[in-house]
Amino acid sequence: MFTGIIEERGTVTAIEPAGDGVRLSVRAPLAVSDARRGDSISISGVCLTVTDQTADGFVADVMKQTLD
Repeated sequence: MFTGIIEERGTVTAIEPAGDGVRLSVRAPLAVSDARRGDSISISGVCLTVTDQTADGFVADVMKQTLD
């Protein structure tokens, strides 16, 4: 059960193939203001791990099982 606080509505800025999954880039400046690599951010109920970040967004690797 998700028990976090909704901070903002992010925008998907890129979807790139990565093996049998994808690398998802999301613009969400408020969500990443206190996030670090390895943290989880919930996207529509799916927790994704931050693998990289910029000043206004983050990248997460999404595996095939999650996409399915």
